[in-house]
Amino acid sequence: MVMGLKIQIIDGKETDHSGLVEFCTTCGYQVAIASSGKKGLQCVKREKPDVVLLTFDPLDMSGVEILKKIKKSDDDMVVFSIVSSAELGIGALKLGAEHYFIKPYSVEEIKIVLERCIAIKKFKEAVKNSQHQHLERMAQSEFPMGKSMKDVYQQALVLAEEGNVPLLLVGEVGTEKELVARVIHIKSHQFTYPFVSINCKEERGRLLDAQLPKVQRGVEGQKEKAEEGEVREGGTIFLYHIEDLSKSDQLKVLRYLKSRKGRNSGTRGGVHRGKRIIAATTINIKGLVDKGKFNKELYQKISKRSLTIPPLRKRTNEIVPLAVHLVKRISKDYGKQVVKIDQEVINYLESYEWPGNVSELKNFIEHAVILTSSESIAMKEVEFNVSKKLMTLDALLMNGSFLSLDEIVSLYVNTVLKKVKGNKSKAAKILGVSRNTLKKKSFAL
Repeated sequence: MVMGLKIQIIDGKETDHSGLVEFCTTCGYQVAIASSGKKGLQCVKREKPDVVLLTFDPLDMSGVEILKKIKKSDDDMVVFSIVSSAELGIGALKLGAEHYFIKPYSVEEIKIVLERCIAIKKFKEAVKNSQHQHLERMAQSEFPMGKSMKDVYQQALVLAEEGNVPLLLVGEVGTEKELVARVIHIKSHQFTYPFVSINCKEERGRLLDAQLPKVQRGVEGQKEKAEEGEVREGGTIFLYHIEDLSKSDQLKVLRYLKSRKGRNSGTRGGVHRGKRIIAATTINIKGLVDKGKFNKELYQKISKRSLTIPPLRKRTNEIVPLAVHLVKRISKDYGKQVVKIDQEVINYLESYEWPGNVSELKNFIEHAVILTSSESIAMKEVEFNVSKKLMTLDALLMNGSFLSLDEIVSLYVNTVLKKVKGNKSKAAKILGVSRNTLKKKSFAL
């Protein structure tokens, strides 16, 4: 059993709790008894016990009042009520108590419930440790943050505590919106459930149908009814490129969000938890709403909580530390000994606007690390080997690098291939050429 479980008894009468105290002491638990509501609340605030045993007998304040105050100060505090009737016990449950015992209570009964409480405590501790480890690994494998991204991170942690309230992430392509969504998921009560990422541009409802609980329309077409299977479901659905969500899929998401209205979305005792919707967009969806291309009600629901992620060009102080971090990480991944970046390249990194943001910088550094044969990334690799493949024409011209017509065609072809994740048939269709022509016009990345 877990040692050190702290139990606070609050009882206004001189009730004999010796049997319970003896049992708890034998098990290694800490037990304290307060003879009044005021003292009890002070003890709870100071000692932060794992369990409070509260009698509903008349004290200097009522048991109901004490229970309300405890729950107001710490909703996660586990409270067991000791009552004289089942009616009072049910009332205590409605106020947030986890369990009730009818006097005279049985120590054996309390023992069983405490053992269950211990199991829950162990589970919560394991979850908390796992959350911390996940966030630590993410921080080490991702990148150092400047003030603006630290602000975003702190806001994300606050939003994570808001249960399954929908959330909208706004940011340009490559600003790591999914990373922010994962931080929110890890830090939230949804953590023990899956994180499902859905590309609204490509999936067209297939994954959405599989992940959202089925919702049926009511007789009048306005009432929504969630199936019983929804009750214990949880997790996070990350909908990126939500601006490309089809109108039928917009209605599916809206119907699901409306089906939760009025339901208890808490996390205690297996009550309805539901899946949290985190949406992400690269554009101003309000403009689509005004044009009738996006459901107004859905937009209103997902945008009540929003978080804007600034582009990399507005975080110039982060570019070099991020680049250095990526060089070390990627160099290790490829078994190379690249440890620094030449000053000329640093100047280039700071002057370039990074329209692809962090994703573009990652690609840039990865190719530079692969191509360099020394311990340092020099400008010659950037100009002649990386920029022609990855950079925009503006960036190339800015550095005095001119391309032939064939190189420009190859640059565009490979950009399209990258956008469609290497799908040659899809790229050929977009470009209006055959696969053989596509192969001739592209170069190997």
